[in-house]
Amino acid sequence: MAARTGADRGILYVAVGEQWYIDECLSSAASAKAVHPDLPVALVTDARQARFPHVDYVLNVREQIHPLKQKVKHLSLSPFRRTLFLDTDTVLRRPVASLFDRLNDLDFLIAAAPRVDWQAQPPVFLDYEAQGAFNTGVFLFRRSPAVSAFVNRWFEAFRGQEESVIRPGSFCDQCYFNQIFETAARECGMTWGAIPARIYNARAFLENILERDGFLSEVAIFHGRASQPRLEQARPTEHRTR
Repeated sequence: MAARTGADRGILYVAVGEQWYIDECLSSAASAKAVHPDLPVALVTDARQARFPHVDYVLNVREQIHPLKQKVKHLSLSPFRRTLFLDTDTVLRRPVASLFDRLNDLDFLIAAAPRVDWQAQPPVFLDYEAQGAFNTGVFLFRRSPAVSAFVNRWFEAFRGQEESVIRPGSFCDQCYFNQIFETAARECGMTWGAIPARIYNARAFLENILERDGFLSEVAIFHGRASQPRLEQARPTEHRTR
């Protein structure tokens, strides 16, 4: 991944397409600066507005592919040696600097997706972390040949997907990530580690359950929109572990 600045660490967003994505991203960036005022923020965008509050580097792109495909493709534009990637619908609530230190020894860090029985009506929460399933709304990576190779593999797997059916959670970047992740990471020589999902990628629809379990005050990165319905149902004996 080619360097564009000498910055060691920073936050990267990719926000392209409709204006509300840009606005949502800037709101997230504001939360990041409130927690880490000295941590630089980079934005990959096709917007041409005059100002991007709370953003230190603006990387302009023009692509005719789906925004989620652009998300994967443009990870290579990060100007930082160590990058925290955030989806636009995230809010920083507590410091995350210690995560960057883990990239001294590892190439890539990511949190598991929650385990939820979506077939039940209403859906039932089972655990904060599903085995072998990861959420690509929050992850960290360091600049290295292994990460470059892995991101290329991820994009190549996803690029041929028919775009009319791409939805969050369906035929999306996360689906293809989970299909290839462990095999591609091994073949690319990319070392990786897990970060606790309920701290660093706490899903908004679990807010009530996090509060019920006494974990809400520990959340560092909240991920999801205020409009998302909150799950109320849980099987309490299966998830109350720290």
